[in-house]
Amino acid sequence: MPHRFFFVMGGAAVVILGLLAVAQVAVKKPKSKFAELSRPAQITELDLRLLEVRVSELESTLGTELRGGATCCAHYWYDPAKDKIIANLTIGREEASQASSDQTRQKLKEAGEMIVARAASEFIVSSRVDAKADDFEIQFVTWNKTCFYVFAVYRLGDVELKDSAKAPCLGQG
Repeated sequence: MPHRFFFVMGGAAVVILGLLAVAQVAVKKPKSKFAELSRPAQITELDLRLLEVRVSELESTLGTELRGGATCCAHYWYDPAKDKIIANLTIGREEASQASSDQTRQKLKEAGEMIVARAASEFIVSSRVDAKADDFEIQFVTWNKTCFYVFAVYRLGDVELKDSAKAPCLGQG
C-alpha cells in the first residue's frame, strides 16, 4: 500500500508540473513584429556597404544646420525591451543648448519625422514589416565635458526635452 500512495502522489506531481508548464507557455509575451528580422542572416560585404551608403545619404539630408556641422554619428538598433527601433542622432553642443527655443525644437521634430517616415517605408518595402510611427524612438544626443547624453527624445510627433543635469552618461546606466 505505501508504494501505491507514492506512485499516485508522483503521478499527481507530474500532472501538476505539466499543467504549470502549459500555463507558462500560454502566458508568454506576444511575438514582436520585428522577431523574424532579429534572427541571424547572411549578408554580403557589398550589401553592408550599400546599407551604409543609404544611412549616409539619410544623414546628409538632415543637413548640417541641425547637426551642428557633424557629418557622422547616427546609430540605429532594435531594442527588444521597448519593441522599438531606436535611432541616436548626435547634435552639436551649441544647437543642443538651444533646444528649448521653438525653432530648434521644430528642427528636432522635423528630423524625427523624417527619420521615422524613411525608416518605416524602408521596413515596409524591403522587409514587408508594417512598421508604424509608434515602432520608432529618436534620441538626440550631445556631449558635455565628461560624456555623451540624451538631451531630447522624439516619439509620435512630440519632442520631449530631458534635464541635462539629470541625464545619465550613455553607456553608464
